[in-house]
Amino acid sequence: YHSYKGEVGKVADNVINRNFSTTLPLQKWTTDVSQFNFSWGKCYLSPILDMNTNEIMTIIVDDEPTCIKSLANDLSRFSDIHIVVTCTSPDNAAREIVRLQPDLLFLDVEMPGMSGLELLSRIQSDIHSDMHVVFYTAYDKYLLDAIRASAFDYLLKPYKLKELDDLITRYRSHIAPVSYTHLTLPTKLEV
Repeated sequence: YHSYKGEVGKVADNVINRNFSTTLPLQKWTTDVSQFNFSWGKCYLSPILDMNTNEIMTIIVDDEPTCIKSLANDLSRFSDIHIVVTCTSPDNAAREIVRLQPDLLFLDVEMPGMSGLELLSRIQSDIHSDMHVVFYTAYDKYLLDAIRASAFDYLLKPYKLKELDDLITRYRSHIAPVSYTHLTLPTKLEV
């Protein structure tokens, strides 16, 4: 399930740019959302359109262009990884992450002006909950902070290719398709 935050009835930017002509094993979903008001709060419901794709939208954020180039080159070995944008500025990164809502985010911790941890905290309420964040840094002293920020993983620079391979394997195992056949809805809706 690929969730997104957006306006009611609006298709998120990240869905528009996807290539849905690929095949299984991974599945993505896109929806046209309608808002319903219940006594307990708002609920966003939609018909679900099954979009078979194995594309993993990825963003890399690092203030060092050589590190971006190296990671992008290593990620190019994976046919399902699609790097949609790279950013060297935390402010530009914040805009692009919120706009594109990637599946996988590689985020440097130490950057001028704003740390990766601060960046993630700043945009947390504007990103979907199933975005997998990998803190990507030369410093292990941020590991505990990364865990507290709900990081999916922590990759130390310089990394070994085996570490990156294992990370991508773990990611793939976390995004297995979800079944919604047992979804139940309240019987009374306030419109």
